[in-house]
Amino acid sequence: MQALPLLDFKTLEVVNLVVAIIAAVVWATTGLAYRGLPAARYLFGSSLAVAFGAALKTGLSPDSAAWISILALESIVCGLWLLYCGVRSFFGRPIRARQAATALLVTLALLIVFHQRWLLREAIFVFAQILPLFLLLPLFVKHGSRNSFGIQLAAAGAVIGIFSYLTIGLACVAKGLELYAIPSLEHVQTYGLLLGMVSASLLVFGIALMIIEHLLHEAENMAKRDELTGISNRRDFMFQIERVHALCAAANMPYSVLLIDIDKFKNWNDSYGHAVGDEALRHFTRTALDQLHSDTRLLARTGGDEFSLLLPGEGAEQAAEIAKTLVEQVRARAVCVNGKVLHLTVSVGVAVYMPGSQAGYNDILAHADVALYGSKNAGRNRYTVFDKRNVREDDAPFPARFRLVDKPGAPPAGVGERRKQGLPQSG
Repeated sequence: MQALPLLDFKTLEVVNLVVAIIAAVVWATTGLAYRGLPAARYLFGSSLAVAFGAALKTGLSPDSAAWISILALESIVCGLWLLYCGVRSFFGRPIRARQAATALLVTLALLIVFHQRWLLREAIFVFAQILPLFLLLPLFVKHGSRNSFGIQLAAAGAVIGIFSYLTIGLACVAKGLELYAIPSLEHVQTYGLLLGMVSASLLVFGIALMIIEHLLHEAENMAKRDELTGISNRRDFMFQIERVHALCAAANMPYSVLLIDIDKFKNWNDSYGHAVGDEALRHFTRTALDQLHSDTRLLARTGGDEFSLLLPGEGAEQAAEIAKTLVEQVRARAVCVNGKVLHLTVSVGVAVYMPGSQAGYNDILAHADVALYGSKNAGRNRYTVFDKRNVREDDAPFPARFRLVDKPGAPPAGVGERRKQGLPQSG
């Protein structure tokens, strides 16, 4: 069997230096572009420390002073601990600076003690790199998911690094203590270094991909959230009701929809200003969320003063009880703004999808819309449950105003019809 070719150690160290410099550029760019990402600063420091240590190692010669070699090794180990701190910061975990500092001081002391026995010094160096890589694994397992390719890639890099450094360390210890004759130690070191470079590359690309996935997830969440109140917006509500309708129809289950308008909200803005109006919207949101004791219920702001509540698996009785509680709690809780005590009221329309019904989710929204205007026409500050028997023929065919429009800036579906028929508008 043909022996493995001997790789050039100095060439590998130069490549390792180049990888570290590229990583430093990546993290510097990331840190400048996303200043609210503290992890990028730790990762930039990590790459600088590794690049500095790799540069010193590359320039070492047999005549070099021992302290230069120790500084090079300690810098690389420091870089891995900074990498560990950066990953903890990314996951929102506290930075264990004392733990890292202790490990670095112990490593430095051992490197100084064994500075004349280069094999044992090399073993200390590679074993010191294993600990931060090993501590990364629980973080990747705890915060990872099957959908996060970045975390999987970074975890694979950590595992490969642990394996390569463990192999080099054990070989150096065995040779240094003369426990076992290893004729091809240079092969172990060079191929171990090659695996270490693969590990570093996987870690850099994996963590970079983690950051990209995180930023994309944040952007997706922003697209689904109402900026003022922090709850779901119209787009997310329409996506969720379509999904809930399909699931409930397949499972033969009911669901309910509440459409909610803050009564005479335009007067709030005209009389007190938009800042007070914004506080009123936030006050209503807090009050409504306090009544929702289930993660399956979805509250969304679907218009200026219009809110929608989706209740999967809940029928007419439960929806009516929630609507009643909501009307009472909003009426009872005053809004205090700039020393003024103000009171809100809401009008609510309730509609229910019953198992076996041929109605689509837009029909349910239209029914809730009719019920909402029933509450407004009856004097506001109340709720109405849609009942087809009580709907006049000229009230029934309103299309749902939450159907997505094709043209930006076009009025929601149904508004034009209501205007033509002289029906009241929201607020």
